[in-house]
Amino acid sequence: MKKAAILITLFVLTLALAWIPTNSGVVAAPTVTIKQISVKTIPRVDAPQALYISNEPLVTGSVKADVAIEDVTIEVSPTTDGFVESIVSIHIYVEPENATFSGTYSIISSEGDVIREEEIEFEGFYGAIWDTTTIPDGEYTVNVTGVDYLGNRFTDAVTVKVDNTPPEITFVTPANGSSLLGTVVINFTITDLYLETEATLRIDAVEIALTVTSGTPVLYTWDTTEVGDGVHTIVVTARDALREASASLIVETLNYIKIANSALTYGILLGLPLGLGIGVIISFALAKAMIPKKLKEEG
Repeated sequence: MKKAAILITLFVLTLALAWIPTNSGVVAAPTVTIKQISVKTIPRVDAPQALYISNEPLVTGSVKADVAIEDVTIEVSPTTDGFVESIVSIHIYVEPENATFSGTYSIISSEGDVIREEEIEFEGFYGAIWDTTTIPDGEYTVNVTGVDYLGNRFTDAVTVKVDNTPPEITFVTPANGSSLLGTVVINFTITDLYLETEATLRIDAVEIALTVTSGTPVLYTWDTTEVGDGVHTIVVTARDALREASASLIVETLNYIKIANSALTYGILLGLPLGLGIGVIISFALAKAMIPKKLKEEG
């Protein structure tokens, strides 16, 4: 019986202690919270994927490795022997593809003017559109500069030549629709930043290759008596890095018609006096022959 009473007493005391309020002065048992630990990687020279421990809370499914960049390259596409026109693409590549790059890319003219500058942050690849028709023809450098998460700096650049303008051809002489005689000078100029040094002058079906310089007058002497009278087409064709352009005019040659008209005119002018003189001579001769005969008949 004594043993049972002791057990009952201990049980009651245990219940009483369990229901004592925490503000009654009795110190409650401390609560222990165990944090999860997250695992990240940090590149090192000897072990690019070495592990380190962080006491930041671990969120399931969000673990991401920070990767050092090995190389950054930039390109402009499409290009033709370094020339671009119209709308092109700017591509920036990072190796490895899962590395994050943070920096800027810019477009700078050969005079040093900044055409465009943008801050960028991306992983693996970045692309942009460049409308080159909004700027003058000329040379431009597209470059990218930035760092990876370790602070390693990378830069790359590519230089291209913008050419959106075809050669401009201007005739000085002869005038379009003019009539030509004898030897004439075909005078024209071609203007283009990237003009090729050879242009073509075509008169009807005959082509003549000429050496040209942008903005410098080109003079070609044409003997129109070597072609038949009539309408003739003169065409100049020039080329730059990406395209060609042509300009033409129509003229008329009148060499033989002019000669015939001149001969007729000279014939009339010379024939009238000559004919008149011959007529007078004949008249005098006839009169001289007939007067004696008439006098003899009357006598």
